[in-house]
Amino acid sequence: MSRSSKRFAVPQGTKKRLVYLLVLAVVAVVLPIPFALSFLRPELIALWVLFIAYIYSYQVSLILVFFLGLAQGFVEGAVFGAHALALIFIAVSTANVARRLRGGSEVQRLLWVILMVASHQGLLSWIFLIADRPSASVANIVIPALLTAAFWMPLSRWLKL
Repeated sequence: MSRSSKRFAVPQGTKKRLVYLLVLAVVAVVLPIPFALSFLRPELIALWVLFIAYIYSYQVSLILVFFLGLAQGFVEGAVFGAHALALIFIAVSTANVARRLRGGSEVQRLLWVILMVASHQGLLSWIFLIADRPSASVANIVIPALLTAAFWMPLSRWLKL
C-alpha cells in the first residue's frame, strides 16, 4: 500500500468552502458586539483551525495558524501572541488525533470540539490572568465552547466530511 493511498481523501470543493468559512470567521471576530454579550460569540476561527487540522493533519503550516492567531489578537486587542499560542495548541492536538477522530463517531468529534474550544478559552483566560488583564469566568469558557460545537455538525456536513 503506497503512502498516498493512506491519506484522507478531501472531498472536491472543500478548499473553496474552507476559504468561505475563514472569511465568515474573520467577519464574526470583527463584528461589534456588546461586552455583556461577548460570551455568546462562537469561536469560529478556532473552529476553522480545527477543521484544517482535522482535514489536512500535518499538511497545513503552523506558521499560517500562528499568523492567524496574531491577527485575531491584534483585532481583539488581546495580549500579543495569546491567540496564536492557543490556536497552535488546538491545531497540534487535533492533528495528533485526526486519524482516530475520522474513525470515530460524530459524538466523539463533537466532544473533541467542545474540549478543544474550552481548552482554547481556558488557555486564553490563563494568559490574560498572568498579564493582569480581566480573565473569563467558567461561563465565558463553557458557553462559547458549546456554541462553537453547535456549528460543527452543520459545517462538517457543508464541507462534506
